[in-house]
Amino acid sequence: GKEYEIPANGEWYESKDFNELEKRKRNDDERVKRMREELDGELKTAFQFLPVNNRRKRLETVKDSVRNAAADVMPEEEKSAALKRIDDLCAIKTVGEIRNVCSADVTVDGRTIPVGETELFVYSNAFPEVWTAVKPGCDPYALDREFDGKTFDGKTVVLRDAMFTLSPVEVRLPDGIGSDVECKVDGKKWTVGLKLRPDKYTYEYTRAGYKSEGVFEVKQGGGAEVPEPVWKPLNILLDPPKLESGIVCLLDGTEFNGVREIQPGRQHTVKYSKRGYVAISRNLEVKDSGESPDLRVPAAGEWKETKEMAELRELENQAGSANLDTLKAIEKRLQSIDGESLTAKAQEDRERLQESVKSRITVETLKKGAQKAYNNFNHTIPLKAIDVMDRHMDYIKAAEKAGEELDPEVVDCALDVCERTVGTWESLRQEAEQMERQGRMPRPGFLSKDCKKNLEDLKKNLEKLRRLKNEEGAG
Repeated sequence: GKEYEIPANGEWYESKDFNELEKRKRNDDERVKRMREELDGELKTAFQFLPVNNRRKRLETVKDSVRNAAADVMPEEEKSAALKRIDDLCAIKTVGEIRNVCSADVTVDGRTIPVGETELFVYSNAFPEVWTAVKPGCDPYALDREFDGKTFDGKTVVLRDAMFTLSPVEVRLPDGIGSDVECKVDGKKWTVGLKLRPDKYTYEYTRAGYKSEGVFEVKQGGGAEVPEPVWKPLNILLDPPKLESGIVCLLDGTEFNGVREIQPGRQHTVKYSKRGYVAISRNLEVKDSGESPDLRVPAAGEWKETKEMAELRELENQAGSANLDTLKAIEKRLQSIDGESLTAKAQEDRERLQESVKSRITVETLKKGAQKAYNNFNHTIPLKAIDVMDRHMDYIKAAEKAGEELDPEVVDCALDVCERTVGTWESLRQEAEQMERQGRMPRPGFLSKDCKKNLEDLKKNLEKLRRLKNEEGAG
């Protein structure tokens, strides 16, 4: 019947044994928590890009740690699960990354890798079994099973747009194409159900006497706009005309010396040319493949000489009685004439006229020099007298070589110069010989071999000039 007062909560005190038990329990919980975190860290580290053998050794070390260190604190069920997880990881043989830098998402072995993302791939074999990448609108791409001579394990594979080939797209002919039309794509026969990869292609439709051709584009993702045919007459083959020697035929600007293919429905040009004559051109227009164009060669009476031919004849007439200045002007005009505008014979005549004019210019120039020297002639100066004599003789030699008629006046002047010069030199040589006999010092040079030779040459010139004078008088 006694009443007992129950202690309030604050009056209770834990026993020493109870406190130790709770403290140990809390420590074990903390230890298990740390071990779980350490286990996760070890497994993640071992699971990264280590070669398979190193990864297995590291996982065995983690496995021993779980068996021993956690034996007395980790629940049996959790420990078994951790060991199984480690065993599963030890069985993995290939771990690597695949990075997608393509312009679209890519699927590898059923796993989608978004643009710019990197995914980790784990395989139980040394090589992936399927190992195929798929990109929308492209053919499947079989990835390499080895990289730098090694397996995929521990590697990062980067997928790029350039690795993929665009998938072919079925292309259909336009509705207006009938069974009588032959169709080609890039030179190959167009068959039903033709599939082409995205790109640009040439097409060609042909039927009796007509053709249509052009370019179309197959776009990525499907669709190709193949143009309807625009029919044009087929090209026709032309045989070159039979030409006389010296006549050249040009078709559309190129020499027509073999069978040529031309397109009907447009204008063509045929041109006949012949050296020394104005070219004759005609327009050809072939409306369809059944026409025969006009390739008639011009008759002899249709050819007209070029202006260069007329100019050459004019210069030949002028050159006959031309003076020095006129000859020089003729020489320049002859050089400016285009040889292709002359006939072969006229070209030879032009070359001969050039040589003749050049020779006559030389003769007239020497003649003018001799006349000028004669006007300043002084026979009392021996060496200058010889120089005047040489100028006259140069003129005479050049005129004889060119077949030109000698100017009598110049011949007379030359004879006068030579006679007086010979007289002067003989007189001076005789004077020098007399002074030498008298023991006096003679004038220098007039007893030398050169002086003797000069005198001999002067006498030969004198003899020649007298002969020319006689011939002139006889003529």
